[in-house]
Amino acid sequence: MGNIWGYSILLPLVVVQSTILHRIAIEGSKPDLVLLTVVYLANKNGKLAGQTYGFISGLIEDFLSVSPLGFNGFLNTLVGFLYGLTADTFFIDQIFIPMIMGGVATLMKGLGILFLSWIFNIESLHFQLFSIPFLIELGYNMVIAPVLFALLRLIRGISPKKQWEGY
Repeated sequence: MGNIWGYSILLPLVVVQSTILHRIAIEGSKPDLVLLTVVYLANKNGKLAGQTYGFISGLIEDFLSVSPLGFNGFLNTLVGFLYGLTADTFFIDQIFIPMIMGGVATLMKGLGILFLSWIFNIESLHFQLFSIPFLIELGYNMVIAPVLFALLRLIRGISPKKQWEGY
């Protein structure tokens, strides 16, 4: 289930994120383009679409990384669902709201990582909320979100809400 336009955007972003973005990593942190795209798609299409985009993109991320299967799937599904609840609730300006949305999504991801590491006792994760690497990713996502949202707005057919109605 899902809009082909959304998947045609997410798939290349997953590949770019898992292969190329390490070149601009600072302290091991890089922007999470997939997470930001899931936020945008969920906000435009609702919670079912957000969950679907989040789950599928997260599973693909899991297959392309060393993460346990379902790790990113859970995180992206959670963010997709929560941002799907915001569909049609507020006006998204060009700069500030995308920055806030990207920052909050990154915080949700961080809290989700803490939750998963606690539930499954993943000691090797070594994740600390508000550490330097986390703050760098937060900054990356907040700066890139307005640019990415503006580019996504240019793509017609990315949010055909009629397709998701009734679910």
